[in-house]
Formats: sequence, structure tokens, C-alpha cells
Amino acid sequence: MIDKATSKPVLREKRFELSRESFLRERLLNLKKTFEKLVTDYPQVACLSIFGSTLRPNVREDSDIDAYLLVEEIDPNKLETVGNKFKEDLIKTGLTEEQVKGIKVRPIDRDLISRSIIENSDYFIDKAEVKRKIDSGEYGMTHPELPTIDSGLVRIFHLSVGEKVKLYRNYVIDELLQLGEAGEDIWSRIIDYIEFSESSRENVKIASLPRSLEVARKKYYTETI
Repeated sequence: MIDKATSKPVLREKRFELSRESFLRERLLNLKKTFEKLVTDYPQVACLSIFGSTLRPNVREDSDIDAYLLVEEIDPNKLETVGNKFKEDLIKTGLTEEQVKGIKVRPIDRDLISRSIIENSDYFIDKAEVKRKIDSGEYGMTHPELPTIDSGLVRIFHLSVGEKVKLYRNYVIDELLQLGEAGEDIWSRIIDYIEFSESSRENVKIASLPRSLEVARKKYYTETI
């Protein structure tokens, strides 16, 4: 479908086939309400990034929640306090301690994102030189042919609760666009990791995962719960 105002394609596909069970609708609503309550107490909380079984059509009522609570501009020693508060409030909605233990708390800011991009761009900007060093043995046996994409770059592109995540998504995409072909290569690796971490794969409609940065900007600016 084409946006008449911009003459650019609009992505309409659903990214997930979520379970239609009433418990999941209630769980997602409770996640959102509990998150919004947490933000009132801790404005530094940027988003809740969800992946794993919650997004699969075969999710069970006793399934746990895999997610990252991303927090900006906070004393690292307080991260655990924020995470524990969020889990305690979720337990009050009927979830068990076992179901919320998979929620991890991680810091997020532009400096962390920039460092992650720089670490990956060194490979993609000069792939020929890196390949020469690998072939010649200069890197040794332990150096991978492809760098491992920092999970911090992947987290913000999972299904998320919270409006601040859009700012970080745009920042990543803008930074990668400035790298040209190397940025597109890094983005392709990010998408590969998203597909892997959101499997089972039958639940991911590959066509709806944008393989170019220009399409990614349009899709991920709006995708939140």
C-alpha cells in the first residue's frame, strides 16, 4: 500500500500472531498499567522491551515473561531497586515470582548506543581489510568473521511498552544511515538477531521485518503497545 502524501510504501502486516486467549490480553494490559505506574515513581524508566513466549501463539497461562526494562540516567546501584519494584507490582496482578524472574533491568542512553555502533562499524566499514587479517591469521583463531551485535541495539526493536523507545529507535536508525552501506550491514545483523530472539520462527512474519533502514524508520517509529 502507498501513502498518498509521501508516495512511499506503508507496512500493514502484523508482526505477530498473538494468542487470542483472554489471559494474554489481561496480561499485556497489566504490563502496560504496571509500567505506567513505575514511570510515575521512576521517570528514568524508558521502556519495557518484550520478547519470547509472550509473543507466540502457543503462549500458556503459566508462561513466564521475557523482557528488558530499560532505564536511563540513573545510578547503576538503583537498577535492581527499580526492577524489583516492577516485579513486585506485577506479582500483585496475579503473576508468580517464577513468571517475572525473566524480566531483566538494563541501562540505556545515547552514549551506550553510539559505542555499540562504533564497535560494530569498524568491521563493516572495512570488510576487505578485516577479511585479509582473518585469512592471514593476524586476528588469531578466536576472532569471529562477523562481530556479535550488542544486544543493547536489539532490545529496543522488540515489541515495547513506553513512548521513549521511539526516540532511541530513531537515534539508532539515524546513526546507521550516516554510515551508508556499513550501516545497512549492521541493521541486517540486528534484524537477524531479532528473528532469532523472537522465535519460534513461525510466529515472525519475515516480510514485516524491515531489511532497509528507510523502511525501518517508518515501521519502528510507531510500533509500541
